[in-house]
Amino acid sequence: IAQGLSKNAVRTVLTPLGFLCLSILCTYLFRRLYKKKAIWRFIYECIVASNNKSITILGFFDSGNTATRKGVPICFVSPEIIYELFGEEVLLNGEGGGQVCDEMCITTVSGERKICLYKGALTIKTGEKRKKIKEVYFSPSTNILSREYSMILHSRIFDEGEEL
Repeated sequence: IAQGLSKNAVRTVLTPLGFLCLSILCTYLFRRLYKKKAIWRFIYECIVASNNKSITILGFFDSGNTATRKGVPICFVSPEIIYELFGEEVLLNGEGGGQVCDEMCITTVSGERKICLYKGALTIKTGEKRKKIKEVYFSPSTNILSREYSMILHSRIFDEGEEL
């Protein structure tokens, strides 16, 4: 009789525990499914331009990117974008025939590092209108691993510029 009661007690405890684990797993899977859909709310079509060249790419609005240089916002882009705008010399020797506008040190979660800055112009499509930011710095970043976007926009990028 004592063994029968303990089996019933174990079933009484394990059944709700199993339902709880199943509920947590389902919640995790649903969040993961909708997370990808939610990220598209922060992705904008952008035109990056410099030296009479322009490229249309997708940029992710990152509220954590507060990097500026002398009040000018810094947008981080994939190295391929820097290559297309400024040429192969930029990536090979870091100078690009005078294209490097500035360098600065930044502090990230992984420590302090030096970044190269390239000056250019940015136009962002917001709905039906386009917002032109006259001047920004672009900095190459190998940390952009997403397939959805190739640029990380500055957190205050929508505060300035003119609508077209």
